[in-house]
This record gives sequence, structure tokens and C-alpha cells, in this order.
Amino acid sequence: MLFAVVVLSTFKSNAQCPVNIDFEDGTFNRWTTWKGNVALVNNANVITLNVSPAPVPGSHTMLSSNPGDGLDSYGNFPKNCPNGSGHSIQLGNNVAGRQAEGVSYRFTIPATQNKFSLIYYYAVVFQDFGHPREQQPKLEIEIKNLTDNSTIGCSSFSFIATSGLPGFFQSSNPQGPTPVWCKDWSATSINLDGNAGKTIQLFFKTADCTAGGHFGYAYVDVNTECSSSFIGATFCSDDTAINITAPFGYQNYTWFTSDFRQVLGNQQSLNLQPPPTSGSMVAVELIPYNGYGCKDTLYAKLLDTLTVVANAGPDKIYCSAPVQIGGPPRQGLVYKWSPAAGLSNPNISNPTASPGISTRYVLKVTNSGGGCPSTDTVLVSAGSINESLQIIGGTTSCTLAGQNPNTILQVFPTDSIQWFKDGVAIADANQTQYVVLQSGSYNAMLFTKTGCSKSTVIQQINIFIKPVAGFTINNTTQCFAQNQFVFTNTSSPVSNLQYSWNLGDGNTATSKDVTHAYAQSGTYMVTLVVIGAGGCADSISYSVIVNPTPTADFSVSPVCINLNVPLINKTINNTTSTINYLWDFGNGQISSARDPVYNYSTSGTYNIKLTVSTAQCPASFNTIQNSVVIDAPLPGFRYPVKDAVINYPLKLQARVFGNSILWSPPINLDNPRIYTPVFKGLTDQLYTIQIKTISGCVTVDTQMVKTIKKIEIYVPTVFTPNGDGLNDYLRPVLMGFKKVNYFRVYNRWGQLLFQMNSDYPGWNGMVKGVLQDMQAIVWMIEAEDVDGIIHQKKGSSVIMR
Repeated sequence: MLFAVVVLSTFKSNAQCPVNIDFEDGTFNRWTTWKGNVALVNNANVITLNVSPAPVPGSHTMLSSNPGDGLDSYGNFPKNCPNGSGHSIQLGNNVAGRQAEGVSYRFTIPATQNKFSLIYYYAVVFQDFGHPREQQPKLEIEIKNLTDNSTIGCSSFSFIATSGLPGFFQSSNPQGPTPVWCKDWSATSINLDGNAGKTIQLFFKTADCTAGGHFGYAYVDVNTECSSSFIGATFCSDDTAINITAPFGYQNYTWFTSDFRQVLGNQQSLNLQPPPTSGSMVAVELIPYNGYGCKDTLYAKLLDTLTVVANAGPDKIYCSAPVQIGGPPRQGLVYKWSPAAGLSNPNISNPTASPGISTRYVLKVTNSGGGCPSTDTVLVSAGSINESLQIIGGTTSCTLAGQNPNTILQVFPTDSIQWFKDGVAIADANQTQYVVLQSGSYNAMLFTKTGCSKSTVIQQINIFIKPVAGFTINNTTQCFAQNQFVFTNTSSPVSNLQYSWNLGDGNTATSKDVTHAYAQSGTYMVTLVVIGAGGCADSISYSVIVNPTPTADFSVSPVCINLNVPLINKTINNTTSTINYLWDFGNGQISSARDPVYNYSTSGTYNIKLTVSTAQCPASFNTIQNSVVIDAPLPGFRYPVKDAVINYPLKLQARVFGNSILWSPPINLDNPRIYTPVFKGLTDQLYTIQIKTISGCVTVDTQMVKTIKKIEIYVPTVFTPNGDGLNDYLRPVLMGFKKVNYFRVYNRWGQLLFQMNSDYPGWNGMVKGVLQDMQAIVWMIEAEDVDGIIHQKKGSSVIMR
């Protein structure tokens, strides 16, 4: 819960304002501060407070309108009361925890002042979790007549966190899931007429929720104008207009003439132009927000007796922080400073000044109606210091032994400089630059002739000895086989160093010395990084070479005896040297040629080895072994004589082995390159059969075919054209014939169904693409035999389905 309160002390005739009731001292002088807690007792919200000997930080906070404390983060209204006062206070905070706090003020109304009233202002913010009413955060305002031990009812009330409170709005920035309700600055009157000589107490209290999870805090202020009912009631004789301002924060204002016969206005301020006759009276009726305050009527006697005295304040010296000039503001006065350069705001009574050069400022003050002009001057001597500290070379310096460090500290020029190390002034160190020679905490004090002084930041500088990296290698070039590199560390200093090796092949090490074997040939960059105190580091790199060993590779295929072995050397020379070859043929024979020519005279399986090495690394070799099968050809064979009917197909059969065959000559054979060609001829024929194995061995067999003369025409009596691949066609089978003149098929009505001029392929039982039904058909053929004789024959067959 957040609220703000401003108290306006309004005497019905001239009276002395209670001391610091308006906080304009900038302190809690004459106010009592309280601190305590809140609890739920018998279903009642009970605030328990104890007097705090001093304001509690975070609970009782003094605020200043210059330069101002900004806006409330929940309600977005000003934290500083907009009634024009110089100071307000914040009561409480936005940290929950069943906290409660308060401020109170006691004063006695003068015995001769029977007409007396007070006005206080408040703004409220509640964090509303939705607890039962008796558990919610709240604000209590209690105005008591201590002399009579009575409470002034309409001016005393409580706000309890809930929606629907009059004048409240929901925060658009609750800063969490819990809703927050806010009320902007408002005012309440306290009518104290008839209480002359009595003691009055103002008590403002805030409290978190009793569950401890939701907060509350407040603002309090008192008006500085206690000598008149309204701002502007006293004016200057040369004013062209006057503005009379009633207390801030009421819901409605109505201005009247002193006899209440005429309404003059309904805003907080009343403008009268030209000014009325001195001694005139006006009244204003104040209506608070419903249920929170008392209705009141205040009067003002308008007098042209105002005098204005400008107060520019004493001369100031500006060093680095802006200095405040002028004095507290008075409402109704207009302030104008010149020149405006270097001022935070040239139109207020007490701006801050930060000029680039020494400047004499002139303040002109007038009443809001333009009258009573007054001026005053103040001198602000510029002695600003740029305390920036520049570091050249870094805060950590790594220096080789015997060399000076490279860290320099530098400041901007000023009238006087003194450098310090570890809080002790350094003799003769008074220049803008200082070269750091040792580790320590350094700063400079900067002075001006006007009396300004300022220290730079204290900077820790560390100076360390930089190590020197080094290592040796047993042999920078080695053969791949059994390579072993020994890296011996020679870095200095030899103690308190950390080592980081990068061996160039993805491997690393942190030991002082390293022994390493590379898994592949190549050129590698080996880097050693040494790290000493303060992270100072150095590195060094050398390259090493691992000469490769070539990889032996060859292919070989089976071969027949006495034929050259088909060796294909696939070894790739991946080196910069020549390759040495050594072939071992598995029978005691060797060769050093790259592509040797060799044959075996005896069949069998032999293991051939190839070993390779280089001239660079003759002791490093690589060997591969492949097996090869050496064949011998099978003996030739003479097949039994085959008898074939003249010009009638006869299937022949060769021995099945090897991977190719050739019948020679190819006369009268349908395919001379298969093991089962078909012979069809008129004369006898002797064939040689060459069978070749995959290894190249050749075997030659022979086959004699003799022809027999036989004249025969055969046509099946039944055929079944059902597509099963068996007896699907009706065709003639001929023996001893060389030509068919025609082969015709008719149905029983003599209609021609099919004809051809050969013995193949025959009729498939279809006419114009339609398979014929089961029926008897008649066929006729005319053919010429091997002797040139014409034969005719006819018969019948049956289509079966």
C-alpha cells in the first residue's frame, strides 16, 4: 500500500506556522517517527507501533523537490507533493513482511486563535491480493484533540485495499501478477475552529497485509504559507493581475464574494484582472472526495502590501558536483535567472549550477502579476575536475626480465596532481602520466587553485615477469614406422609455469616434456604455450615431418600354366622418394620390377607377396599377400557320332566346364557359342569344340554329325491354345523338306481361318483376335523336299479348350 500526505496549515488570521510541520528544514525535526508491525488479532487488523529514536532507513525517507524524486512506479504520479513545497517524506516501502510505520506531529493552537484549520494531502497505492478485508494492507489517518481526548471524525479515516475505492484506479504497471490500486494526490481539511489553546495531534500510519506478502508505504508534507489563507492573497501595488490559489487536492472548488452573493469561479485558482481594491475579501468552498475529509470554507483578505526580495544565495565554487544557488521557492512568485547556461532550470528559485567557466548569475523575481521586481546576483567559480583515469597498456603488465613495464596511468591536466601507491604519496609523482614499475593500488589526487580536489578511482595494477617459451626435438624428421618424437622443454623461468602443448594432430598435453608418436604421416606444427604468474604467456612453434610409408597393393586373376600372370600393381607413391618393390611368387622366385612378367609351369595355388619401401625410409616397409590359382587344361574328348534327319533339328551337347565355348565351323548351328546348339542341315559335318576356362586354359573336343534322308509331314490331331506354353500352336512338323509353299486351316464350312508359307510358328486358334470355340478344323499343306519333289497333304485336327 502506498499513500502520500501533505498538510496545509491555514490560520483564519495571521499566525505563526508550527515549526517544521512542512518538513522545510529537510529533516524530521519536531516529528515523531514510529516503527512496528501489523497482525490479525481476533479477526481484527491491529497495528502495533513503537517510537523510533531516529528515522528508519526505508521506512522514513526525506524527499526533495529539487532535483526531484521522480514518479511513483505504480501510480505514475509525482512522489514530491505538487503543492510547491520543497520537501516531502516517504512513509514505508514496497517490501512486504507485516511491516508497519508511522509519523506524528503535536502542536498547540495559539490561545488567541479561535479560527484555525489544517489541510493535508495524500496519494494512495495498495497491493491487493484479495485477502479478507481485515487482512489487507491499509492506511490510517488519525486527527485527535489531545486536550479533550477526542477524535476529529470527518478528518480521520482508513483506506483498506479493495477495488471500488472512490478516486482509485488500477495500476498499469503492477510489476507482478498481484493487482495494484492507486489514488493520485488529494486533500482533506481539518476544521479546528473553537479549539484555541488546545493540543492537536496528526498521526499517519501504514501497514502491509497481515499475511506478510503484500506491502504499503506513504508520503507526508506540510505547506510553508502559514501567514495567509491563500497563495496570492497578498499582492503588489503594481501588479496588473492577481492569481489566488486555494489548497491543492480537493474534488470541487467554488469561489464566492465575501457575501456569497456571486460565484467567482470553480477551479483551484482564481484570476482577477485588474486586481481588486486592497482590503477586498473572497471565500472558497472546498469539497473533499466522498467519505474522505471535511467540507470547509476558507476566506482571504486581498491586500496590496506584498514586497518581494530576490535571494540569489551566497557565492559558490563548482568543482564536479552541481552546486545549488538561490533559496527556497515561494508560491506565487516568478523566478528568472540569466544567463541560463549551466543551470538545471533557469525558471525556478533554486536551480543547480555546473558552468563550464566562472559565471555571475543574475536572479530577477516578480510577483505572478508582474509587480514588485527585485534582482540579486551570485558568482559561481568554475573549478570542475575531470577525474577520469586512463590506462595505457592494461591493468596487468607482462614484462620480460630486465625490461621496464609498459603500463602507464594518465589523467587530464589540472592545476596540481599527486600520484599515490597503496594510499601513500609517491615522491615527485606530479605529472599527468605515471609509469607503473611495481604491482599495487594506484590513484591520483587532482587539485585546482579554486580549492576543488578530487581523486580518481583506485586502480589495481599488477606487474609480472613474462616467461620465455622454448623446447628442443630429438629429430625433426622421422619415418612413419616406429616414429617417436621427444619434445624437451627449455622454457624459463623453470618454476611456477603452466604448460599447454598442441601437437598439431588434435592431441594436446599439459606436462612439462612430451613424448609422442604420430598415427599418420605428414607435416605437423607443434606449439608450446607457457603461462606464468598473472596469466603472462609466451609461445613457440616448430614443425616436424613424418615421412610416409607407401602402402603395397596389387590384384591378380587366375591363369593357366605357361601364361603370363595378370598382375596389376596398384601401389601409389604418396612420398617424395622412389619406391622399392620386392615380389615373392610363392615358389622361390622373386622380382624387383614394378610390373614383373612371370608365368607358372605347374598348376596349383600360389601365395604372391609384394613388399614396398622408400629410399628415405628403407627400413619401413609394407607388405600385401594375394593368392592366385594356376590351372592346367583338361584333355580333349571325341564325342560319339550323332545321326540327324536331313533338315530336321537335332540338339547337340558339349561338356559343361569353363566359361566360354566355340563350335567350329558354325555351319548349320543356331548358336555356335553355347553348350547345346541345334543342328539342322542337309550334309554331314565334323565340329571342333573349343572350351576355355576363366584362367585361360583351352580344351578342344570334336563332334561328328551324320545326316539321314527321311521324308515326313506330321500335323497334331489336337492342340490346346490356352496360353500355358504347351501345344498352344497348330503347325506342321517336317522331316526332309526344305520349303513350305503354304499351310492353310479351314473350318467345317470351308471358310479359311489361317495360312502361312513356313512351318513356324503356326496357328494360335484366333481369328481377328478372337479365340475360336472348340471345333474340328481341316488343314492343307504343300511343301518341297530336299530332292525338289512337291508334296501335298491334308487332314483334320480339333481345337480343345
